[in-house]
Amino acid sequence: MKHIPSKRTIPIVLIVSLALTLFLTCGKSNPLERVKTLEKEGKFTKAEKIVRKTLEKQGSSLPDSTQKALLWEADRMHRVRLDYKYTQKDILEQLRKRMANFKKDEFAKWKKEGRFDTRKIDGKTYYMAASVSNLFKRYKDLRDREVPPKERALYEQAFWKNYASELVASQKTPDKYVLPQDTKITMTLTVKPNAVPAG
Repeated sequence: MKHIPSKRTIPIVLIVSLALTLFLTCGKSNPLERVKTLEKEGKFTKAEKIVRKTLEKQGSSLPDSTQKALLWEADRMHRVRLDYKYTQKDILEQLRKRMANFKKDEFAKWKKEGRFDTRKIDGKTYYMAASVSNLFKRYKDLRDREVPPKERALYEQAFWKNYASELVASQKTPDKYVLPQDTKITMTLTVKPNAVPAG
C-alpha cells in the first residue's frame, strides 16, 4: 500500500525546498559574501579572482556600494599579504641574527604556545612581518638576548610620563580626545620610469 503524503506534509516540503533553493541561489549570486568566506578560509587567490572577474563582467551593473566593498576586500587582502609575508624559514633566519644563543627547538616551543601571529594564505602559513620584534616587546625574559641590545628604559619612562599626562587630562574634561598634537611628515615618493605621464 502506497503512502500518500497528507495535505499538511506537502506545504512543509515545499517550504523547505524553496528555502534551500533561495539559500543556494543567494550564495551563488552574492560575490561579496563569497569573497569574504574565501578570505576567512585563507583562499586569497580565489577570492581575488572573483573580485576581478565580477568587476570586469558586472561592474557597471553593480551598485556603487557593492563595487566599493569588493575593491575594499581586494585591497584588504593585499595589505594582509604585506603584513603576513614571512615563511617559517624567514623567521628562523631572523631569529638566528637577532637573538643571542637561539636554538631551533625554542621556536617550536614558542609556536606551540601561540607566540607568533600567523595567517593561512593559499594553503601556506605566513608570519606577521613584526613577529621577531614582537617577541622582544611582549616577553621580557627574551629582551636581554636581543642583538643588538636596545636601551628600553628611556623609552618606557617617556611612555609612562605621556600616559600619566593623558590620564590626568582625561579626568578634567568629558572630551574623548585629550592633549592633541600636530605632527609634520615629509614623504618622498619614487615611481618607476614612464609610470606617470609627463605634466
